[in-house]
Amino acid sequence: MEENLPKNNWFLPAIAFGFILLVSFLFIAGSPTTKPQTKTTSKQTTSSVEKGSVDLALSPEKLDLKVGVKTTAQININSTAEVSAVEIHLTFDPKVVTIKDVAPLEFFDNPRILKKEISNEKGEITFAIGGLPEKSGSGQLAQISLTAKGAGVTNLEFSQTSQAAVIGKNTNALGKKAGTIINVN
Repeated sequence: MEENLPKNNWFLPAIAFGFILLVSFLFIAGSPTTKPQTKTTSKQTTSSVEKGSVDLALSPEKLDLKVGVKTTAQININSTAEVSAVEIHLTFDPKVVTIKDVAPLEFFDNPRILKKEISNEKGEITFAIGGLPEKSGSGQLAQISLTAKGAGVTNLEFSQTSQAAVIGKNTNALGKKAGTIINVN
């Protein structure tokens, strides 16, 4: 009797697994979408999927420094949407300035540093920060500590790979970006 059993014992379980996948896909694809919820605040009523933008700007707009001077620059944020995270990529001339640190400031109530990389050899900063609950409005997102290294001029500027995540939008919500000019004598 054992000789009449099929040798492919996997066939029936494979068919059952495929059927379960097909039914699951059809169920998910056919389920109705939900209406966006409306969130009411004391100031206004906005939709939680409202498309907004996030603008970033370094402050001050210009720094005039002497070699060896230590100072800071702030990354300011202005958002019309609820921001959950921001990934910042900045470039600079490493012959002119050295970046010592990047630290969160008060914009997020409970900030979480997701990534922090400073390369004074390449002249690049990557700083990703998020916070829950999400937040909209204006404020100081982070502070950059730097030292004037050598005479010259550099732009501390946002690269095109910078991005912002907001509630209700699955694409980059980053709008305007404004860097700072650093002049070292």
